[in-house]
Amino acid sequence: RQVADLIDSDLRQLTRAPTLMAATLSQRSDWREDELKAWMLRMLESDDRVFGTAVAMEPRQFDGKREDFALYAYRGKDRLQTKMLLWPDYDPPYRKHRWYSDTQKQQQALWSEPFFDKGGGDIPMITYSAPIVRDSKFAGVVTADLSVAYFAGMRRWLDDVKLGRNGYAFVISPSGTFISHPDPNFQMPKKIAETRSFQEQESLRTLTKRLADRETGFVRADDSFTGKRSVFYFAPIVSAQWSFVAVFEE
Repeated sequence: RQVADLIDSDLRQLTRAPTLMAATLSQRSDWREDELKAWMLRMLESDDRVFGTAVAMEPRQFDGKREDFALYAYRGKDRLQTKMLLWPDYDPPYRKHRWYSDTQKQQQALWSEPFFDKGGGDIPMITYSAPIVRDSKFAGVVTADLSVAYFAGMRRWLDDVKLGRNGYAFVISPSGTFISHPDPNFQMPKKIAETRSFQEQESLRTLTKRLADRETGFVRADDSFTGKRSVFYFAPIVSAQWSFVAVFEE
């Protein structure tokens, strides 16, 4: 549970800058594009855990003129870059992407499921989206993207966590997608419910269901990764609705 809380604390820290910017854009509608671009680049310069950030708006909500506005700042191959996420280069149109549409529908900040951002960052990522609200109406989102590099770092950190000589840990998303696991066969976009080794035993099928319900507890089962009888302890990572699992050999 303590490790799950540490990951949760790190994720909450990552959301502060986009949440603050969303609140600022909710209050001010007179931002110039160059001002916005400078803020977004500073955000990336100040936090190397974030791969990219977007400000995407409803029609005519940025400057009162443009139907579409989705400015994106991200880490290019050798420098920070910016571009617009506009159709047809960004397909489907940004308002149909779940990082935008789910936030609009639920009217609250959300973490996305893992996805490949074709035409945007062009990498697998997970996105946090904070809503911009003006006059009680949804006006757009501010996002922060976490790349596979962040999750590679998470795997290294989990490897360093003192779980005992024969212990390891993994993290899954609300839909059961592997976010971090030491076994290269269990990486996003693979889902735990689609993995035969997690469905062959009743106890691991129970684990899959309890993770989906974001419960806290443990089960005992044979671990296909180590080949040993093990105990799977699990707890939710509340802010992102992920689940953390620590596995110990009995």
